Amino acid sequence: MARYVEIRQTREAEGLRELFIDPMVVHGPGPTREERLDEFISRVATELELDTLPGPGVQAPDCIVAGNKALLRWNYWHPNPTLTRPSPLAGLTLYAFQSGKIVERWQAGLPPGTGWE
Repeated sequence: MARYVEIRQTREAEGLRELFIDPMVVHGPGPTREERLDEFISRVATELELDTLPGPGVQAPDCIVAGNKALLRWNYWHPNPTLTRPSPLAGLTLYAFQSGKIVERWQAGLPPGTGWE
């Protein structure tokens, strides 16, 4: 999980290839589905192209690992041109590992703009 956070902070989305299988199973937001690795990397790269993010933009204040699962509490600042300050995005993601790679994830986000207190 440390490598995942490092990739998000350094904005090197292609590094995600070493961490995830293709395809992975995704639970939320929305219906359970398979997500292709190229699609995931493209989406993450788009999120990370935001040059106006202050500092690294991504924080992971907590990560709990038990057996083949890891729970990551995350937040990052996303610029919103309609606000006078950036809007925080925050949530929890549970990852399942198999043979050292992420095979499945469950994600839940806080309401936009609330962040962790």
